[in-house]
Amino acid sequence: MNKDMIKLPNRIFQRYTSKENTVTDNTMRLFKLLDERNYLNKLLYQLQISNDNLDKQIYLQVKETDSVPDAELIQPGYKIIMEFKLNDNFYEEQLINHLNGFNNYKGERKILLTIGSGKLKSEIKNKVEIICNQREVKLIDTTYDEIIKALYLTVEGKELEDIAHDYESYCIDNDLLYFNDNTLIVFPVNNSYDICKKYSLYYCPEERKHKKFGYIGLYKDKSVNNIGKFQKSPITVNIEDGIIKTISTDNEESIKRIKSAFNELKDIDSYLKGNVNFYLLDDMCETKFEKRSSGGLLGSKKFQLDELIGKSFKEMTTDEIANELRGNVW
Repeated sequence: MNKDMIKLPNRIFQRYTSKENTVTDNTMRLFKLLDERNYLNKLLYQLQISNDNLDKQIYLQVKETDSVPDAELIQPGYKIIMEFKLNDNFYEEQLINHLNGFNNYKGERKILLTIGSGKLKSEIKNKVEIICNQREVKLIDTTYDEIIKALYLTVEGKELEDIAHDYESYCIDNDLLYFNDNTLIVFPVNNSYDICKKYSLYYCPEERKHKKFGYIGLYKDKSVNNIGKFQKSPITVNIEDGIIKTISTDNEESIKRIKSAFNELKDIDSYLKGNVNFYLLDDMCETKFEKRSSGGLLGSKKFQLDELIGKSFKEMTTDEIANELRGNVW
């Protein structure tokens, strides 16, 4: 099957599913979109995979001798076999079996590429790398975080930036990225901005199971205008026919805050139904962290505060962090 035969979904990247084949399809769709615009080789270069001008063919789920790798990039003289995981749960036997896919390949360069939310466990990587070296295969172990960093170093222009933003947002929504207390996660809020700011919260469908992070930023009009500190688990609210049925907390203050926000939100958000997660913030501080690149923010985006303003941010109040971000651009 050549790359022209691959059927791609109507929207850029599918959402709200944890199936590994969707992660594979979306990442290969990203590669195909970049390839069509002559940017894929630049991305592979940033990931230290390629330094050649390749005429790539893209294959999905190709049956090899002893295994079915998730995808391949191939051309005369060059072959990459890929394995994707939602986490870092790679299997030694599976990866070694993938190497048999190079048995009848006569090209000069052979690469086994692993892509997960985390890197290979050291004991697995060491064993697989020994076999790779014996078979003259290069093992490259990368993550979705590293793909996104490389992507932003690669793309130029609004169309490609929109593709990059949407792929990053897809990865955030599907828990594929690394999050910790240093993470500032930014959400576009638009119509609900004033209400989210008023009640110091953010809300989204429960299926967007965001991992642990430290701060939330509210984005509107090309800027992160407010940030708030988040320390607890989200509160799940079940909504049916415009009425709150259940709230997963006994805290009276939190219940009152959510109900007050909901009574204002339901008039502007017709999609506020089913299970919705409310993220209550300890405080909400004004800032001006501007998006200077072209276009708006299509979906969520994450930043690491220790990279943005240094490790000293851990000693700062939220207001001090907001002041440090003010005037910065991205």
